[in-house]
Amino acid sequence: MSNLKNHDTIYFCIYEPNQPYRGVRGKGKVTVHGNVDHNVPIEEKIVVKYLRDLENQGAKMLMDVSRSGNAVIIEITPIYFSTWDYTKGSDGLV
Repeated sequence: MSNLKNHDTIYFCIYEPNQPYRGVRGKGKVTVHGNVDHNVPIEEKIVVKYLRDLENQGAKMLMDVSRSGNAVIIEITPIYFSTWDYTKGSDGLV
């Protein structure tokens, strides 16, 4: 975490490791958000998207960590990026 606070430019790569492959990679500026009031509404949206609701045990555990202030959100503002997507059956370049 201290590295992110000392260096606000990062390189990133987010991809699907299973076929058909797709992903994004690039360079961006990073902002670390530690404010609970800022983070909780964002994390609620993410938890609902991937866990479907806030009532299951995993969702409650994640939200407890966020509400306690023991979690951060890392925001990346891309400077540049490129993507690939083989789900469309083409050469993958987008």
